[in-house]
Amino acid sequence: MRNRSFLVSIVLLLGFQSFGQSSFLLDSEWYAPGLENSVLSFSNANGRVQGVIVESENTAYHGHKAFDNLIWNEQEFRWEGEMQSPKSPVSLDVEIVYKDDNHFEIIGYFLFLKRTFILTRMDDEER
Repeated sequence: MRNRSFLVSIVLLLGFQSFGQSSFLLDSEWYAPGLENSVLSFSNANGRVQGVIVESENTAYHGHKAFDNLIWNEQEFRWEGEMQSPKSPVSLDVEIVYKDDNHFEIIGYFLFLKRTFILTRMDDEER
Protein backbone atom coordinates (compact mmCIF):
# COMPACT_ATOMS: atom_id res chain seq x y z
CA MET A 1 0.00 0.00 0.00
CA ARG A 2 1.49 3.28 -1.02
CA ASN A 3 2.11 6.10 1.38
CA ARG A 4 -1.00 8.28 1.55
CA SER A 5 0.71 11.21 3.27
CA PHE A 6 1.08 14.08 0.85
CA LEU A 7 2.90 17.36 1.07
CA VAL A 8 0.90 20.49 1.81
CA SER A 9 2.60 23.85 1.43
CA ILE A 10 1.46 26.61 3.73
CA VAL A 11 1.72 30.09 2.27
CA LEU A 12 1.07 33.17 4.36
CA LEU A 13 0.14 36.24 2.34
CA LEU A 14 -0.05 39.11 4.86
CA GLY A 15 0.93 39.96 8.47
CA PHE A 16 -0.17 36.76 10.16
CA GLN A 17 2.41 37.23 12.91
CA SER A 18 0.06 39.60 14.71
CA PHE A 19 -1.97 36.59 15.82
CA GLY A 20 0.75 35.30 18.17
CA GLN A 21 1.12 31.54 17.99
CA SER A 22 -0.11 31.44 14.41
CA SER A 23 3.36 32.46 13.27
CA PHE A 24 4.24 28.75 13.54
CA LEU A 25 2.73 28.45 10.04
CA LEU A 26 5.40 30.65 8.48
CA ASP A 27 7.80 29.11 5.99
CA SER A 28 6.72 25.57 6.84
CA GLU A 29 5.86 22.52 4.80
CA TRP A 30 3.29 20.05 6.05
CA TYR A 31 2.09 16.50 5.40
CA ALA A 32 -1.65 15.76 5.33
CA PRO A 33 -3.18 12.39 4.45
CA GLY A 34 -5.66 12.75 1.60
CA LEU A 35 -4.64 16.23 0.47
CA GLU A 36 -2.63 15.65 -2.67
CA ASN A 37 -0.96 18.59 -4.41
CA SER A 38 -2.84 21.02 -2.19
CA VAL A 39 -2.03 24.56 -1.19
CA LEU A 40 -3.51 26.17 1.91
CA SER A 41 -2.97 29.90 2.27
CA PHE A 42 -4.10 32.51 4.77
CA SER A 43 -4.15 36.28 4.91
CA ASN A 44 -5.12 38.85 7.49
CA ALA A 45 -7.62 41.26 5.92
CA ASN A 46 -9.11 44.05 8.02
CA GLY A 47 -8.64 42.16 11.27
CA ARG A 48 -10.24 38.97 9.99
CA VAL A 49 -8.48 35.83 8.90
CA GLN A 50 -9.28 34.74 5.37
CA GLY A 51 -8.04 31.58 3.74
CA VAL A 52 -8.11 29.70 0.49
CA ILE A 53 -7.58 25.99 -0.03
CA VAL A 54 -6.94 24.64 -3.50
CA GLU A 55 -7.01 20.89 -3.98
CA SER A 56 -6.42 18.59 -6.92
CA GLU A 57 -9.35 17.06 -8.79
CA ASN A 58 -8.87 13.60 -7.27
CA THR A 59 -9.59 14.70 -3.69
CA ALA A 60 -12.97 14.57 -2.03
CA TYR A 61 -13.42 18.33 -1.98
CA HIS A 62 -11.97 19.24 -5.36
CA GLY A 63 -11.61 22.64 -6.89
CA HIS A 64 -11.11 26.04 -5.33
CA LYS A 65 -12.76 26.95 -2.06
CA ALA A 66 -12.53 30.18 -0.12
CA PHE A 67 -13.10 30.72 3.58
CA ASP A 68 -15.32 33.74 4.09
CA ASN A 69 -15.78 35.78 7.26
CA LEU A 70 -13.59 33.59 9.40
CA ILE A 71 -13.62 34.53 13.07
CA TRP A 72 -10.43 34.38 15.15
CA ASN A 73 -10.94 32.98 18.63
CA GLU A 74 -7.72 33.42 20.57
CA GLN A 75 -8.87 31.42 23.59
CA GLU A 76 -9.40 28.26 21.56
CA PHE A 77 -6.95 29.13 18.78
CA ARG A 78 -9.59 28.31 16.21
CA TRP A 79 -11.00 29.70 13.00
CA GLU A 80 -14.64 29.09 12.21
CA GLY A 81 -16.42 29.80 8.97
CA GLU A 82 -17.88 28.45 5.79
CA MET A 83 -15.97 27.18 2.79
CA GLN A 84 -17.65 28.05 -0.50
CA SER A 85 -17.03 26.16 -3.73
CA PRO A 86 -17.77 27.73 -7.11
CA LYS A 87 -18.53 24.24 -8.44
CA SER A 88 -21.36 23.75 -5.97
CA PRO A 89 -23.82 26.06 -4.17
CA VAL A 90 -23.41 24.22 -0.87
CA SER A 91 -21.23 25.36 2.00
CA LEU A 92 -18.80 23.36 4.08
CA ASP A 93 -18.49 24.35 7.73
CA VAL A 94 -14.83 24.44 8.65
CA GLU A 95 -12.83 24.56 11.85
CA ILE A 96 -9.06 24.98 11.86
CA VAL A 97 -7.65 24.09 15.26
CA TYR A 98 -4.13 24.63 16.59
CA LYS A 99 -2.72 21.51 18.28
CA ASP A 100 0.92 22.40 18.87
CA ASP A 101 3.76 23.95 16.92
CA ASN A 102 4.06 20.80 14.80
CA HIS A 103 0.40 19.96 14.22
CA PHE A 104 -2.89 21.59 13.40
CA GLU A 105 -6.21 20.19 12.35
CA ILE A 106 -8.71 21.03 9.63
CA ILE A 107 -12.21 19.74 10.37
CA GLY A 108 -14.85 19.98 7.67
CA TYR A 109 -18.56 19.28 8.14
CA PHE A 110 -20.48 18.68 4.92
CA LEU A 111 -24.11 17.73 5.43
CA PHE A 112 -23.84 14.68 7.71
CA LEU A 113 -20.24 13.88 6.79
CA LYS A 114 -17.17 14.94 8.75
CA ARG A 115 -13.66 15.03 7.29
CA THR A 116 -10.65 15.70 9.46
CA PHE A 117 -7.13 16.38 8.22
CA ILE A 118 -4.21 16.49 10.65
CA LEU A 119 -1.36 18.52 9.19
CA THR A 120 2.11 17.66 10.49
CA ARG A 121 5.17 19.83 10.11
CA MET A 122 7.84 18.34 7.89
CA ASP A 123 11.23 17.94 9.60
CA ASP A 124 14.14 19.84 8.07
CA GLU A 125 15.98 16.60 7.27
CA GLU A 126 12.95 15.33 5.29
CA ARG A 127 12.94 18.35 2.93
